[in-house]
Amino acid sequence: MKTFILSLLISSMLPIGIMAQSAWLDAGELNKYLEFNPARNRVELDNSVEIDPVAMLTTLQRYCPDAVMQDGDSIIVDLDLCFKNNPFISMRSYAQKGLPFSYSKNVAPPARDAMFESAPAAQGGSFVTNLADGLAMFLVQRTKEELNAAFFDRLKKVMNNQPTFRALFPSTYNLLYIIGDEIYNYNAYLEALRESFTRDMKTLPLQVRDYSVNTNFITKEEFRILTEDVLTTAQFMIDGEAPLDIVEYLSTTAALQIDERRASIKDEPVRKGVESLAMGLRTLNLFSNSLRVRQTGQTWATTRAISDSLKDVSFTYIYLGLLYQQAPGIQYNDTVSLQSVLKKMHGATQAPLSFRNYLVSLAQTGNLLDESIKTLKQKVGTEQIVYDDYYRFADLMFDFLDQIANFRKQVVLPNWKIENGKPLVIGQINLPNIQVEKVEQKFLIILRQVYELEFNIRQNHYTSAVNNVAFLLNEVLEDDFTFKKDFLRYANFMATVAEAQTSEDVAAAIDMFALPPGSSRLKKQSQFSVSLNSYGGLAYGWENDVNPDVNEALDNKNVLATSAPVGIGLNFGIPRNSSSISLYTQLIDVGAIFAYRFSDQTERIPEIKFENIIAPGFYAIYGFGKNIPVSAGVGAQLGPNLRKIDPSAGLSVDETSAWRFGFILSVDIPITHFYTK
Repeated sequence: MKTFILSLLISSMLPIGIMAQSAWLDAGELNKYLEFNPARNRVELDNSVEIDPVAMLTTLQRYCPDAVMQDGDSIIVDLDLCFKNNPFISMRSYAQKGLPFSYSKNVAPPARDAMFESAPAAQGGSFVTNLADGLAMFLVQRTKEELNAAFFDRLKKVMNNQPTFRALFPSTYNLLYIIGDEIYNYNAYLEALRESFTRDMKTLPLQVRDYSVNTNFITKEEFRILTEDVLTTAQFMIDGEAPLDIVEYLSTTAALQIDERRASIKDEPVRKGVESLAMGLRTLNLFSNSLRVRQTGQTWATTRAISDSLKDVSFTYIYLGLLYQQAPGIQYNDTVSLQSVLKKMHGATQAPLSFRNYLVSLAQTGNLLDESIKTLKQKVGTEQIVYDDYYRFADLMFDFLDQIANFRKQVVLPNWKIENGKPLVIGQINLPNIQVEKVEQKFLIILRQVYELEFNIRQNHYTSAVNNVAFLLNEVLEDDFTFKKDFLRYANFMATVAEAQTSEDVAAAIDMFALPPGSSRLKKQSQFSVSLNSYGGLAYGWENDVNPDVNEALDNKNVLATSAPVGIGLNFGIPRNSSSISLYTQLIDVGAIFAYRFSDQTERIPEIKFENIIAPGFYAIYGFGKNIPVSAGVGAQLGPNLRKIDPSAGLSVDETSAWRFGFILSVDIPITHFYTK
């Protein structure tokens, strides 16, 4: 125990005072940009300061000659080689951060005199201060690692238990299967996991496509039909296919146009809704093609031309007659067909206003689509193209498809009578309108989400893509989407890691999702072990001061405090449910520093004395089952005197000691295992 503590302290002080002569000056320069990491007992990049690359690299090259190369006027320092086997200094975080690793040899390094004047004096602090602070920071780091490992273990279990995860993220599932019980050592596999996350994100639309046709996942045929068709439609939209070609596909070869597929829908109202959607798409295709013009750079007739032409009764009748010829087979229900709708206009000397408005709206949306596509084609391959251009095109395409509903409301449902050549609305045809609208809305909602999924994947916006998939699953699985919470948590985590640009971004993503990895498992899966252990968490109980007069004067002896003891544990594992029982003897408690370092790991703490943290005690502790790194215990301890740290106000220290009796609820943090059986 003493050997461990002394080596930890000496390691923390070495980077500050070990060097002499010019090395001392260079240490002063490097100390501006580096900081000690007690979790790894070495000096690493300080992310809170701005780095001067020339000053940094000119200093490093003197100590890493094997890592220095010259390329023309540039000096290159290979940061992966520099201090590679040095136990005290690591430059890997600098290399991974993507900072400059070369400088021009024509740029003079900082003057030595200036370096000498600015070189800071050694600020080692006292033995006990460094010991307590370094230990608290180490425990903070290990607490996060234990929770992280539990998070990855949960991810593996969710993927094992939920087939949707396996179907949508196959690379990640296969890797987790290979890793198996070694998942507690997640840091060793982090880069491989990140690569599998990225691979799954890039292929997510393909996995969704396979998922949609699998009857084990989407059990309702209507949703399989809609998902299949919108996936293809979204692909057409992303590829810039002409709107008329997209509508042509939806009205001819799409799954919802196949009679056998529609007939397999068990719910009759839903089946009729899908049939009406299919007929609506055929109608849209018929009318949109009927308004095409043979003119370069223009697809549809102008709105002015449509309005003027329909004032001519001859033109109107010819137009209606041609549509009638093309309408056989478009049947909205047993009694209403497109031909019957068109026939109601016979006898009128002018087109119904609602019919004219429908055609004008259709052509207007089509012409706006033309302009939008033209803009996109002009900007493709340039830096001018923006997301708004894509979304404008998509919104217009959705408006175009929404003309299905407009035709039904404005032309199909109204019933007319002809008086003096004018069509007058006398009521509405009784169609299952609510169910039809529900299916149409579902179709457009799913289409928008799948389009955005394709778009977001191509733009590497993986977190947005995951939310698109979650929305899609919510629509097509309905009540079967019982795992929504797990999906949003773990899929968004994978997406965030896949989007990460640096190792710091990956660490931040893990902290974001994992905190309220896994050495605590070892004691639970072995028969007996002896460990140097800490338990970072909360302690509750009552205190009796060792001074009788002080104890008598206390009004409230209850206490709730942060606890971070360090001591020796005799551990008895219970492998059948992955739990443990420990007899724990503690020596010190750095709970106040532990609490402070969770929120601030950069500010120097005030001077601490050894008597402030000494806290001998004994606890019986139960480690929860299922490899959860949380433990609960009951016992007693003396002190500690240090209760709170405030750098601006100093230390809150009791002048006398007190025995604390009560309970702890903590994260189990084994520091090292001395013996395992």
